Amino acid sequence: MFSEDNLLHSIIWGQDQTKELTGPQLALKKRFFKELLKKTNGESFDFTFLKRVHSHSGFKEKVYQALESVPPGQTLSYKELASKAGYPKAHRAVGSAMAKNPWPLFVPCHRVTKSGSQKLKSVSDFVSKEKYSGPGGAKTKPWLLQLEGAL
Repeated sequence: MFSEDNLLHSIIWGQDQTKELTGPQLALKKRFFKELLKKTNGESFDFTFLKRVHSHSGFKEKVYQALESVPPGQTLSYKELASKAGYPKAHRAVGSAMAKNPWPLFVPCHRVTKSGSQKLKSVSDFVSKEKYSGPGGAKTKPWLLQLEGAL
């Protein structure tokens, strides 16, 4: 998950890796979860102390970088993200990249929706129309968007 140089390699949901971490890595993980708790409580949070490992090249990396520029509270469609990344006809490939995103929250794939920047009406309407490959499936995505004020 973390390396000593504050690089985030991946986020593995639902697995406790605390036993594997010592020293600086354990301190980094504690800081990460402190900021994550702030985010889930709707408080001001800061993940800028982490740096994501850029382990993908080409298409996926351009898509992830384009998505990192979308601020909390905003959404965009797969087609809009494809255009933003410089691949206007690759919306299906963008969907595949979102499904394989190793850095949820940092590369906020929950902000990519079918309807894009159109204001979503309700959580139940959203859950019936959207997919999310992260833990909790389609119920997690609207929860994250609610935290950010997009729903």
